[in-house]
Amino acid sequence: MIIEKNTTFGGYSARLTTKNDKPHYMGITDYNIDADSDYEFRYVTKCDAGFMVINDYTGKITRLTNFKKNRLQSAQVKINDIWLTVFAVKSGKMVTCDKGLLDVMIPNNFHYMCPNMTSASLYKFWENNGITNATPGVFGDIEAQANKPMTIQVIG
Repeated sequence: MIIEKNTTFGGYSARLTTKNDKPHYMGITDYNIDADSDYEFRYVTKCDAGFMVINDYTGKITRLTNFKKNRLQSAQVKINDIWLTVFAVKSGKMVTCDKGLLDVMIPNNFHYMCPNMTSASLYKFWENNGITNATPGVFGDIEAQANKPMTIQVIG
């Protein structure tokens, strides 16, 4: 797994290997969400019949880590009267996730939410960095893991 800091737009970019050994890229936003504070959330889930259901709640971000495989499709948080996406899935893989959510997630949560993204290389990353189900932070310290700052240059 490689995490790069995006110095142009903020946040991070992560390159992972999926369960079937294909590369997958996901964005990691950083909205400075505090795990101990309550926020307004809006999220889209799939019910057992396969229909999409929109739910609203006020609470901590940790609630978003409790969904099972392919249930949570997207989630937004309201910050300063603006709805910002903190989680989005496409084809069973995370497309974007906020650093605040990844910091409270444990490997079991990550595996249950997106099982196709948990590959042998990710298990090895968890093992090498001492990340267990007793330690929150599925990617560890993202700021410390980030390397090779990525800057986009506009020409012209």
